Amino acid sequence: MTNTFKLFKRLKQAAGRIFSAVKNTKRKVFYGSGFWNHSEKNKKGKEIHINKSFAQKDEIWHIPSVYYCSRGLTADICIEVNTQKLKTFTDKYEWLSASGKDLSGEDEERLLNENPLNIDFNSSLVLNGKKLNMDYGSCTAWIPESCLPEGEENSPEAEKILSYYRLDKNKGWSLHRCSYPWQKKEKIKSLSVQLKPSPTEFGGIHFKDPKAGEVITFAHPVSGKQHKLTVEENSPRTFDFSCDSEYEFPCEAFEITYTAEPYLSPENFYIKDCAVSDKPRHKQPRDDSKQKEEYESMGIIGGADGPTEIFISENKNENTRRAVSALHFEPPRSVEWKMIFWEKLTEDKEIKLI
Repeated sequence: MTNTFKLFKRLKQAAGRIFSAVKNTKRKVFYGSGFWNHSEKNKKGKEIHINKSFAQKDEIWHIPSVYYCSRGLTADICIEVNTQKLKTFTDKYEWLSASGKDLSGEDEERLLNENPLNIDFNSSLVLNGKKLNMDYGSCTAWIPESCLPEGEENSPEAEKILSYYRLDKNKGWSLHRCSYPWQKKEKIKSLSVQLKPSPTEFGGIHFKDPKAGEVITFAHPVSGKQHKLTVEENSPRTFDFSCDSEYEFPCEAFEITYTAEPYLSPENFYIKDCAVSDKPRHKQPRDDSKQKEEYESMGIIGGADGPTEIFISENKNENTRRAVSALHFEPPRSVEWKMIFWEKLTEDKEIKLI
C-alpha cells in the first residue's frame, strides 16, 4: 500500500466520509447516534427548524435544524466550504496520487491541514441560559462533481442530508451532527450555540544536533514575528523502564533543554524528533521488576504493537523546557528536531438560534 493511498484513507477519515452503502430508511434522528447508527431503543427526536446561517472566515455555516430528544438536544451543522479552495486541494491530491510519490508523515499532516473539509471545532449549546456541552459528534462530507477525485463517489448519507435540507450539491460541504445532554429536560425558551474552533498545527524549521549555547532564529508561521531558540543543554540519556513484562522497551535517547524568546507557551510551541521510536521487543523473563520514574511529569505511551514515546512537561522555569527524542535500543548517533506550532485562526463565536 503506497503512502499516497494511505493518505487518501486518512483524508476520508478526517472528513468523516463513508463510502459504504447506507440503508434506505425514513429520516430519523436519535440522540447520540450520528448519521448512521440509527438506534430504535430511543424515541426519534422532534425536529425544530432553525434555518440560521452565518459567515466564519471564508466558510458559510448553516444550522438548519435542532432535534429535541429524550436524552438531550441534537444539532445539524452544515458548513459550506470555498469551492475554489476545495478544487485546488483535490487537484493537488490527484496529482500526488498519479505521481506515485511516497509522502513523509509531515507531508501527510500538511495535506490534512490543507483539506478544506477537515474542519475541527468544539461546540456547546446554551439552553435557557444554561450551558450544555457536546458529548457526541459525527461528521461526513460532500464533494461536488467538479471537485470529486476520479474513481471516488460521495456517500449516500451525505446526499440524503443535502437533499433533505435543500443544500446546493454544486458546493462542498462539511456535515456535522452534534449531541448535547440535558442537565434536566425542559422547554426551549432561548437557545444559542457556542463555537470554539480547534487550533491548527503548523510545522516549522528543522535543525540537527544542536550544541549547548547554540541560537536558532526562526519566524512564526502565522504572525511572521522573529523568535530565537536557545539550546541550554543537549545530551544522550538512558532511561530505566525495567518492569515485569515480556517486552523490552527502547530506552536510549537524547534530551534537550531550551528556551524560546520572545516567550511562546508550551501549548503553542514545542520541538519534536522527526524520527519515530523503536517498537518494543520480546525479552527473556527477568527477576528485577522495579520501575524507576525519572520525572514526576513524565508520560510513556505505546505497547507491543506500536512505537513508545516519552513526554516531559517539567519546566525548570517559565520559559525553560525539556524535550526527549524518539527512543531506541541503541544510542542514536544523530537527532533531527522540528518545530511545531499550534494556533487558533478563528475566534470563538456565540450565535443566537432561538
